[in-house]
Amino acid sequence: MTMPVAVTTLTDPTGTDWILDGSNGVWEPVGKKGFHSGTFLHFRDETPAVDGAFWRGVRSTVRDLFLPILFRGTDRNVVLAQRRALIKAISPRNGTCKITSAWPDGTTRSIICRYVDGMEAGSQGPGEWGITAISYGLHFVADDPYMLGTPSVTSWSLLSSTRTELPVPGSDTVFETVTSPQLISNITSAPINLNTDFESGVANWTSIGGTLTQDLLFIKNGLASARNTPDGVTAIVRMDSDQQPVTGSTAYQATGWLACATARTVSLNINWYDAAHVYISTSSLAVALPAATFTFLTNIALAPSNAAFASVIPTLTGTPTAADYLNADDVQLAQTGGVSIFNPGDVPSYPVWQLTGPFTSVTATNSTTGKSWTIGYTAGSGDTLTLDTTPGNTSLVNVSGVNQWDKLITGYQLWPVVGGTNTVAVSVNGATSASQARLTYTPRYESD
Repeated sequence: MTMPVAVTTLTDPTGTDWILDGSNGVWEPVGKKGFHSGTFLHFRDETPAVDGAFWRGVRSTVRDLFLPILFRGTDRNVVLAQRRALIKAISPRNGTCKITSAWPDGTTRSIICRYVDGMEAGSQGPGEWGITAISYGLHFVADDPYMLGTPSVTSWSLLSSTRTELPVPGSDTVFETVTSPQLISNITSAPINLNTDFESGVANWTSIGGTLTQDLLFIKNGLASARNTPDGVTAIVRMDSDQQPVTGSTAYQATGWLACATARTVSLNINWYDAAHVYISTSSLAVALPAATFTFLTNIALAPSNAAFASVIPTLTGTPTAADYLNADDVQLAQTGGVSIFNPGDVPSYPVWQLTGPFTSVTATNSTTGKSWTIGYTAGSGDTLTLDTTPGNTSLVNVSGVNQWDKLITGYQLWPVVGGTNTVAVSVNGATSASQARLTYTPRYESD
């Protein structure tokens, strides 16, 4: 039985592919080396009078690659032209080459490398190849010793806007509003709050600045909704769910059908509290609704690091009157874990991020590794930042290529996409529907 073999392609620094299958007079004889595995350097400490050594660590070294090639043509001039063209093309002065193994199952593995030697003298003449053929053994070195798979891209776009509302001391009705991160990716679990559909009444909910009742006539789903009728004197009228336990620095999603009797802006908020049930902040989604029309709202936010409890709160602002009553149905608060990114590679891969404004800050968290980074930068609409997290090649530049490394907030960890499943969440300050975050990574493998 003949085992299937890979077709090897040598891509020179200009992007020209030299397919080593004989189709263009260039072949790959048997003898390729260095593609099945790299080599490792071990670190050990030795102590006088103690036999042996103490192992301290290991790392992959640069990978040496040996690639045999054979030129064959109709006459000597054809072979000579091929040889001259290849050595000119792969010169390390021109940049890096890429060697790709394409397997019969459709998978490909590539490695980026630089030519070292091997074309000084070929095998040709009596006892070797004739004047119409010549063979060489090319030596390349790969600084990154891993084979590369197919790049993978994950994008986030805006799902909700948020803000933090802080009570002004000495006042029950005036709030100072500042922007807080808005999460723009989600996967949700079961709701954590109680009585989400109001089918059995309005238990587990409390009105602040109004009267809360069950409504059996104006409903969205099932047999009932909840109606919160403002008292006409309170500036911010709320409908608070009972506080439920949450985990700090974890993403949560509030959803619900809201309808106001009059056309006005309503909010679907999440209030955060610490372990002593002391208020921390509010993540708010404000939407202008038409009169008497149920609209589905989704607000996704990252719990503050010290949050221990939360409640979901449909809200009216601007001192609404009794005629501005708000109905709510199927209002839920659930944990959301961000986006799952599966890396099929053998070793961690370091992503490149493209961040499109507007925004004032961006935070990306890999919950699988527990690491995150934050960029504080004011980007206008269409403005972009590119963050390369590759060790030894890290950079942060704007659309003009100007260095913005100082915009990384102290304590940043430029985390990799590790092998297997990674849960990644992105939060943004000052985003609009035009904002976007884009992560690109390439799986890395030990073998071709």
